[in-house]
Amino acid sequence: MRIAVLITQYPPNVTAGLGRYAQVLFPLLARTEEMSVHTLNTGRLQIWERRDGLEVHRPISWVLRLATRKHSINRETRSGFFAFALGVIETNLRHLPALWVAKRRGQIDLVCAHDSTNFIAMAFVEHVLRIPLVFHVHTTEFGLAPVRSISDPLSLFPRIEKHLARRSRLVVAPTPETAQVLRDNGWGDTDHVRHVVHGSGYVGQERQVDVQRCHRLRTKLGIDPGAPLLVFVGRLHKQKGILPLIRALRVVADRVPDVRLVVVGEGNQDAVRGLVSDLGLGDHVILTGFVDQERLADHYAMADLCVFPSLYEPFGLVAVEAMALARPCVLGSGFSEVFFRTPEQGTPTAIRVDESNPESFGDTLIAWLQDAEGTRRVGEAGRDWAREQFSWQRACAQTLELYREVLG
Repeated sequence: MRIAVLITQYPPNVTAGLGRYAQVLFPLLARTEEMSVHTLNTGRLQIWERRDGLEVHRPISWVLRLATRKHSINRETRSGFFAFALGVIETNLRHLPALWVAKRRGQIDLVCAHDSTNFIAMAFVEHVLRIPLVFHVHTTEFGLAPVRSISDPLSLFPRIEKHLARRSRLVVAPTPETAQVLRDNGWGDTDHVRHVVHGSGYVGQERQVDVQRCHRLRTKLGIDPGAPLLVFVGRLHKQKGILPLIRALRVVADRVPDVRLVVVGEGNQDAVRGLVSDLGLGDHVILTGFVDQERLADHYAMADLCVFPSLYEPFGLVAVEAMALARPCVLGSGFSEVFFRTPEQGTPTAIRVDESNPESFGDTLIAWLQDAEGTRRVGEAGRDWAREQFSWQRACAQTLELYREVLG
């Protein structure tokens, strides 16, 4: 198969789970298929290169180049989101000539679009080029999520997404729950909307936790070696549950005075800092900003508990990565059941929490922070579950099976 991919992140531009997904899965697909990736360029990356066994096309976005001259774009601010949106639209338009030429030369059998940020190019593929289109959904934060990233009083984006989904040959979601949400919103039936569970970058690599390196990282961040430590990783957006976590931390700090919370990620840091200040938690919270994947493993590994209290989470790669390192994870109501095994199957693989209630959330964190043996068992069970359930090789095989089904 000759597959063209539309996606906003690809190495070295990896800032979230979508980029890590592409970084691992696409080279696996390229072992047997001809792959080309069409992605964003802030003006500082190569326009074209052959990387990981596939072609990478990065037309320059002058909007993004200007917007990122001094710092990265914060999509949680109005101006940042506007700049990002304009850059994405410009990039979509710049993808069109390359797709047109590839179609004329017979170089594309299938186009796979990852998220609706590529909606202009997707519409061009479907309505003009008439190439079979597969729509991979990694987030619904723009249209269907209970807590959205954009203000859209006319619900235009959900309509665009639904139209593109129904025109696509297939829609692929990362969990059964996300697939069902899409079906419930009219994106298609069970034959049209499928799911393929992702893998984890650490599963199968047998990565060992380096205790000394974790101690050095704690020291660098000003955290005492024995202080109870919570770690959050994710965009600082209300959908990810960071503000409920800060409120729960107030409950924890009242009873565990030396507790610390490390917050890893970019986004609305002003809102986080404001709530931290209002609740008097300045000595308990450390914001690191963005951390690359290599260093991210050490941040997971040094935690007593990794806490990801998402209100809505189409997948949640950070949880799989932490589980793969045997870190006990506390997960919000937005996480899929694929992360949890039933009580009949043995020790919990992760800890479910009600992020909407600060008191019960805080009580849960305290109980597990004070149960070292229990958290060790949960961490080990989570690691074993991650190895069993989250495989990139299996995700690759299932993805290719769906693509072949589309092409007949």
